[in-house]
Amino acid sequence: MSNATFEQIISRDGKLIYTNKGDSMMPLIKQDRDLLVISRKPAHRLKKYDVPLYKRDSGQYVLHRILEVRPKDYVICGDNRWSKEYGIQDRHIIGVLTAVIRNGKEIKVTDLRYRLYVHLWCDLFPVRALMVHVIDKLKRAKRKIAAMNGQERKSFFKKYIKSRPKVMSRRIAYLYDGMKDLRICGCSLVKYVPSLYRESMGATGSQSTCYWALDKIFKGEKFSRNDSFIDVGCGKGRVLAYMQNKGYPCSVTGIELNKEVASYAKRWARKYENITVINGNAFELDYNDYTVLFMGRPFETEMFHKFIDQLEVKLRHPIRLFYWCDTQSGDYLENRKGWTRKRREMIQKSHGLYMYMWPQGFSLWEYTPQDCND
Repeated sequence: MSNATFEQIISRDGKLIYTNKGDSMMPLIKQDRDLLVISRKPAHRLKKYDVPLYKRDSGQYVLHRILEVRPKDYVICGDNRWSKEYGIQDRHIIGVLTAVIRNGKEIKVTDLRYRLYVHLWCDLFPVRALMVHVIDKLKRAKRKIAAMNGQERKSFFKKYIKSRPKVMSRRIAYLYDGMKDLRICGCSLVKYVPSLYRESMGATGSQSTCYWALDKIFKGEKFSRNDSFIDVGCGKGRVLAYMQNKGYPCSVTGIELNKEVASYAKRWARKYENITVINGNAFELDYNDYTVLFMGRPFETEMFHKFIDQLEVKLRHPIRLFYWCDTQSGDYLENRKGWTRKRREMIQKSHGLYMYMWPQGFSLWEYTPQDCND
């Protein structure tokens, strides 16, 4: 009996009563305090604000809330989480929350107090998500300081006070980026992901470019329906989100080597027909299918040189290259046959705030192959 799965119990008894683990549905559900009543899923599709118990393809059981019902799947998020989950389909759903038992009293999902909580908490998702994100950051900082000894704390606060103006500016810029991510993508693209392939393939980590920096990079630039844009080393897809939000008419593609990061980008990009995310090696792609390339320093210097060498050999038509964070390797394009620099500037601040601790270089290039007939 104790080895029965959730699916077996619901199939046999018509419902499941269990204690939740984790804090993802706080403040509604608290671990070891509340009992959850999960009933068999209905024949019809679930509705917005329903709380399904579902089983991910990985085998993990999750109880989160539906924020949007789409034709083929649901957009889901925990009440105490700020990153939305996509791709959960009816086949994943085992049952649906119908009541919470607290201190022996049953609170049904039809209860007026429960419905009021749902609307107050979920309708203000952007504000709530930002609040949860900030609280999470503060908790992490508190744990970090608590683990320090006296000298380490003194050194930490000395550096903290000295760098505070830039740090606070960057935090405000990142909070703005996170809120804009939520509006466009439904999830945050802020967090840096270290490279798994730095030593073996010269690939750098995934760091999203600030929206205000992208405003400066693409200022005055135009894209037509005939253009095909690709972000080489797109990470979680911040540049793709920016292009979509600006409404540029060209097709938008990103290629990312890290499978997990590419999957993250694919999940939020599913709702946009003109965005394609590829998980693969950038050296194996045919760039004759694209007219505009964006590179946010996806490679270490030596690998960047190899990429440019290969690009020059294979390209059969002119391209534009937006090269962000070009300080270390951008000079490789100087005085090379076929390459013309159209613009270069250093970017650090916007709207009176620091986006970066140090100025970051950006350059726009045009390349015309020697054998191009255009």
